[in-house]
Amino acid sequence: MIPRELLEPAPEPTPKRRAKPVWTQLRSNRNFMNYPLARSVRTQPRRREDKARGEKWCYLPGDDHIELSVPADSPVRRLPTGLDMNVLFRLLAGVQGSQCARVEFASWAVLLRELHLAAHQDNRSRVVDALLFWKDLAIFYDGCWYQTGGDHVERDFPPPVRHFDVKKGRTITVTLDPAWVKLALEKKFFAAIPLPLPSDASAQNLVLRVLTSMPTLVGEDREHLNCSALIQRHILCRRIGLRHEEKKLERIGAIVAGWFEARAGKFWLQEDRCGRVAFAFTPPAVPRSKTARTKGQSRPEQHARRGK
Repeated sequence: MIPRELLEPAPEPTPKRRAKPVWTQLRSNRNFMNYPLARSVRTQPRRREDKARGEKWCYLPGDDHIELSVPADSPVRRLPTGLDMNVLFRLLAGVQGSQCARVEFASWAVLLRELHLAAHQDNRSRVVDALLFWKDLAIFYDGCWYQTGGDHVERDFPPPVRHFDVKKGRTITVTLDPAWVKLALEKKFFAAIPLPLPSDASAQNLVLRVLTSMPTLVGEDREHLNCSALIQRHILCRRIGLRHEEKKLERIGAIVAGWFEARAGKFWLQEDRCGRVAFAFTPPAVPRSKTARTKGQSRPEQHARRGK
């Protein structure tokens, strides 16, 4: 006699539910959007040594108004990547949420999930490397930092991360430099953007450029926005880190379009016969900010305090 379990088909396994991607709001200073910092890992900087100051420095490839420096004995030899910038932006968003210099994450899995990375050892090592990177890298803007009021000034930022540690309960605590805390909490010249940004450096830079552009409305139904200014293709490629790879702009545009669609937005890359590029897009959805409340304080009381 044939066993009953062989006659009846086995039940199909229940598919595992995928966790919804976590998006975070960052009120980003527009200077980081006008002058994006991410570069490909293949881009090699030309470092110079300043023995008087005990550091090594280089210009940001594609922009001679921005200098990057590290201590002379630092192991850092590369430029900021897309992941490095996503980690920095997430820390700044954490400062805006906690209103203090300390940013905490419950575990590595939580932090990796917020960066849209799989929770395994390789990605954890990459994030640790990014935190160590921001402990050494300082940024200097040589007269190109826009200050509210219309002036362009010099700004010298120390390394953003003072220190970070992991407690026994696997809680990650990162302490930021006061200069970066002050910058994150400024209320002027910013744009709200969703995090994380694309991990590809050029795609990330293009997203920042698009979101800080000055668009003009096209169509009475407000279906999409069109960037009012046209820019030469080679100039745009240089500003987003594609100095000798202009043919890859279409591929980068496809990555950016996918990122916009994930946030209920749309993006089109347009080019005219003269080689000038413009954008058409609908803005992506931005999640609400998570601002810390004072212990024992109700939500209406907090809003009343902010209104004063």
